[in-house]
Amino acid sequence: MENPTVEPIEPAVDLVIPDLPLIGASRPMRRVLEQVRRVARIRSTVLIRGESGTGKEVVARAIHSLSEAPGRFITVDCTNLPASLMESELFGHERGAFTDARTQKTGLLQTADGGTVLAHKEPAPAAAM
Repeated sequence: MENPTVEPIEPAVDLVIPDLPLIGASRPMRRVLEQVRRVARIRSTVLIRGESGTGKEVVARAIHSLSEAPGRFITVDCTNLPASLMESELFGHERGAFTDARTQKTGLLQTADGGTVLAHKEPAPAAAM
């Protein structure tokens, strides 16, 4: 039986982000790390997709950490958030804007102050009536 050729492990992309467990030496991981570095240099909206548990939030935090975004990193879990409340969460509302709006609420986009808002799991689309 012939031994398979073993490729030497190339060093991981030189990307050190304190307090974030984002490391790897495989080709796919090096591609991810390089994309993180590239995307962090531009001011743009980014869509990060992947299976549950693959590190989407870690990648988002890495992009935010490497970027020059002045604001905070904020996460919002949209899993059980009805579409009717999503607007209020993201953009805020004034007192009296709707039945239960007893006080003014600052939205997450304003709270992030130029930073990053990570929305976990897209809310289910509202049923058309």
